[in-house]
Amino acid sequence: MNPDVLKRELTRFTGAWPRLDPESVPLTAALQSQNVAYLRGQVATRYGHSVMFASTDAASALFNWIFLSNAPQNILVWFNPGVGARAIDLNNIAGGVFSLFAQTTQQGASFAASGPRVYMGFYDANGIGKVGGQVYGNSVVDPLFAAPTQITFSSATEPAAGAVTAGLHRFGFLLQTRNGFTTAWCPVNSSNAFSPFSFTASGSKNLRLVVNGAGATWPTYASQGQLIMTTAANLNRYFIVPGVSWGIAGGTTGTYTLPDFSISDSDLTATAADAVSYQNRLTMDQLGNAPFFPSVIFTYGARMGYVTRDSSGFPVCYFSNLNDFQGLFAATSGVYLPGNQPIVTGFALRGVAYLIGPHSTYAVADNGQVPAQWASPQLVDGSIGTLSPQGVWANESQGYAWVADEGGLYLFEGAAFPDRPISYYQLPDWQRINWAAPTAIQVVDDKNNKRVEVLAPLDGSTTPTHRLTWDYTEGTAPEQAKYAIQNLTSYALGAIGLVQHPTTKRMELWFGPSSAGAFIRQNNGSEANPYRDVNTAGNTAVAIASLYETALLPGIDDPRRGQVHFHHGDHARLTGSGNVALKVWGLDHLRSVVPAASPLALSATPGAEALFKYWLQSEYASLQLSTSAVDAFFVLSGLKHYFTPASPQR
Repeated sequence: MNPDVLKRELTRFTGAWPRLDPESVPLTAALQSQNVAYLRGQVATRYGHSVMFASTDAASALFNWIFLSNAPQNILVWFNPGVGARAIDLNNIAGGVFSLFAQTTQQGASFAASGPRVYMGFYDANGIGKVGGQVYGNSVVDPLFAAPTQITFSSATEPAAGAVTAGLHRFGFLLQTRNGFTTAWCPVNSSNAFSPFSFTASGSKNLRLVVNGAGATWPTYASQGQLIMTTAANLNRYFIVPGVSWGIAGGTTGTYTLPDFSISDSDLTATAADAVSYQNRLTMDQLGNAPFFPSVIFTYGARMGYVTRDSSGFPVCYFSNLNDFQGLFAATSGVYLPGNQPIVTGFALRGVAYLIGPHSTYAVADNGQVPAQWASPQLVDGSIGTLSPQGVWANESQGYAWVADEGGLYLFEGAAFPDRPISYYQLPDWQRINWAAPTAIQVVDDKNNKRVEVLAPLDGSTTPTHRLTWDYTEGTAPEQAKYAIQNLTSYALGAIGLVQHPTTKRMELWFGPSSAGAFIRQNNGSEANPYRDVNTAGNTAVAIASLYETALLPGIDDPRRGQVHFHHGDHARLTGSGNVALKVWGLDHLRSVVPAASPLALSATPGAEALFKYWLQSEYASLQLSTSAVDAFFVLSGLKHYFTPASPQR
């Protein structure tokens, strides 16, 4: 280059700042960043995606259910709209997809796991629960809050001498489901009022009771019965009789003779557990109607939280009893926000539960009492919340959460939200999100790669179209984060999740399709062909359409700012494979030139910086690089821009 030519050098590349006028974008930021990723000091084509398994399913929500049974279990769970909750064992993908629960009317699902059980709540296109929840474990699914049964005792006899106190006793039983829920007292009549069996003991005897299933079928979910009884002195207080339980074959009309038992009233009151805690718990009624419809389910310490509406239609979050994830009471388990404000979702962080409304965030803390006796929810922020049931990603172990508000993507660390979202400089892209399709908006934090992603429907779409990605390796402030907008040109995005790879055990970003197709994972560079995408069916390699456009050169901080320049060319440290297309734009994209060197053939070891010459007269110039072929990718780690001043003004 002529020694009189001026030079401006870039050694750091970050994401696009479309919020600002191009003349205000800092030199290290960009005007466009699509399908790219970052490492310190460089920008590159992002990695592509690989098929994990093909299916005939779509997915609107993904959940990785990991637990320890006889061996480590790794199950991928998703919701297929119009079909229901589905799953595959990632340790045995060849075993194929199986159904957890058929649900044909809802749009999405919320999943929460507790060891070998996964809890499911469902929501419609507006994110509102309209059907009862389910719990799956041990290869069977049961309704949440299952109903007690009307099946009653048919006889009571005194087969031998014993210790049962003479006088009238009332008997009932507790029904346990296959997935660990214990119902309210049984038997019940058709109006759901407790109707026990009474027996008058004629003396000190042992007792034998028979439960008659011949007149009615035991519920499918029934697994075990447990006898409860009163003393002769108090016919309204029931105790759980030690050792008197029996197995039940659900879905049958079996009649069961209970084990003989002999216990005095004094021993009963001194040693047996009081059954009162089961008396008025929320359960389904005898017609199969759920007590409420959970839209979001989340764990909070040793409790489970259920976002829903109560029987009067008021928004509420029910919190279960400690270590009893389906133990709820209408009078004492609910937490309401001031003014009965709506609750969209919830999460736990550092021992505090946060309830998120469309435009608000509240905090409530467990004090060991029933939830109705907790301190009133405290307002954290009266303007930041989310409209999406999947609009929050919480990392409880690390003590932070991401909240997708209409105004931006906020990092929350437990005290207050920052003044500005990480998406502050990407507001024009954020405003493209169609918030009228809230269930299509999903947040995932890939903490190992320091990236947070928002899967979103843009420009009026009702299914996800793009991923808005922020690399926060260098910090979470808007000025530190590196942004890119990502899309898969031939893959119909439906859901995003963080999933443990069954072989490498690494946590990775996985995606499910919005129409029947393959489930895919994001590559990490170890693959044979890491820089290619796939189509929805998973049977065709697709090019990654990556594009990066620098900020205006020679930069807004140059002393000749606003002066017309002659732009002559660039030296670039460019590596990669395939070809990269080059284009140079003048101010406001009104003029452009394509260097003669374009398309530039790339190499992993070019041995020299690439030089491409051109001539453009403009106050500023910006360099655009792009790829459009399968397996093509570029890595840009340095740029020297050459120019000479032309005229102080046009």
